[in-house]
Amino acid sequence: DWPGNVRELRNVAERLVLASRRGGGTVTEALRVQNDMGDVPETLREAVAAFERSLIAKAIRTHKGKMDAVAEALGIGRRTLNEKIVKLNLNKDELL
Repeated sequence: DWPGNVRELRNVAERLVLASRRGGGTVTEALRVQNDMGDVPETLREAVAAFERSLIAKAIRTHKGKMDAVAEALGIGRRTLNEKIVKLNLNKDELL
């Protein structure tokens, strides 16, 4: 009996193979890792927003708030970057 879907089963199997190649790992450990994912967004929209928020915040820190450099590094236009910052409720001053 498997409590999840096929994709979850495949992820656990892949983890088990990788762990065995490194010389360790059991099915129990692989299952525990699968269940310890923490605060995973429930919808694709939430997951994309969380990823964008993280990526943009990292770029702002990396480029010390120079927005032209941030936009270029992310491969988007400055206007698009500004729209995403507003949409994702990012505060540039808090990130620096």
